[in-house]
Amino acid sequence: MYFYILIILLNAIFVQVLVGLFWFLAAVCNLSVVYGLYGDVNGYVHLSDFVRCLYAALHRTAWAVGVAWVIFACVTGNGGEFIFCCYFLILLVRKDI
Repeated sequence: MYFYILIILLNAIFVQVLVGLFWFLAAVCNLSVVYGLYGDVNGYVHLSDFVRCLYAALHRTAWAVGVAWVIFACVTGNGGEFIFCCYFLILLVRKDI
């Protein structure tokens, strides 16, 4: 019985850590898309052509992954008490256009 309770508690802790990790990765994806070329555009840093091409190829995918996690987390109840988890936003996600 003790082992069963321990497994349930460890599973709950693992899920919370995994959700926190996904929130962190979503924030990193979206912030890197928004501020990724800041130094190059303002002349502080000169990025190589490879990095520019990599950004051009992957920035939309990274943004989509970050936003998809926010939507998924809010719909499944892992969003916390953020403004993103308002009821009307969930209705917009579920609405068929």
